[in-house]
Amino acid sequence: MAKGSAKARLTMARLVVVQMLYRQTYDESTAMDVLTDLRDNGFMQEEGIEWVDPDLDHLANTLRGVDAHKDVITEALKANLKSEQLNDRLLSSIIKAGAYELIYTQDVDTALVIAEYLTITSAFFEGKETTLVNAVLDKIAKSARG
Repeated sequence: MAKGSAKARLTMARLVVVQMLYRQTYDESTAMDVLTDLRDNGFMQEEGIEWVDPDLDHLANTLRGVDAHKDVITEALKANLKSEQLNDRLLSSIIKAGAYELIYTQDVDTALVIAEYLTITSAFFEGKETTLVNAVLDKIAKSARG
C-alpha cells in the first residue's frame, strides 16, 4: 500500500513531474524514458527522510500528456513568458506541468492546480517567480477553461 494520503500523493506526483521535466531539459529523454528510469531506480531517496509515495497514475499521465501536447504547451508558454523566462529551465518545467493539467484535465479544480504549482515554485524560488507562475497559470486557465 502506498504511503501518504491521496492529496499528499498527488502533491508528490506533481513535484516529481516537475523534476522529471526539468531533467528532460538536459538529457532530452522522453516521457517513457523517464518513467522507465523511475520504475527501475525508484524515487527520491535521502537517508533519514521518508517521502510520501507519488500517485503513479497522475505522474505517468502528466508526463505522457506534457510530451504528447508539447507543441500546444510550448505555445502557451511563449505567449505568456519573456524569452529570458522561457530559458529558465526550472520555471518552464513548473509552468509546463501546470499548463498541461489546466488545459487537458478539466476534472481537476483550477484553484487547486494553481495552488499546488505555486507551492512547488516557492520551494525552489524566493523572489518574483511565484507571482509570475500564478499570473501565467491563471491566464492559461482562463483561456482553456473560460
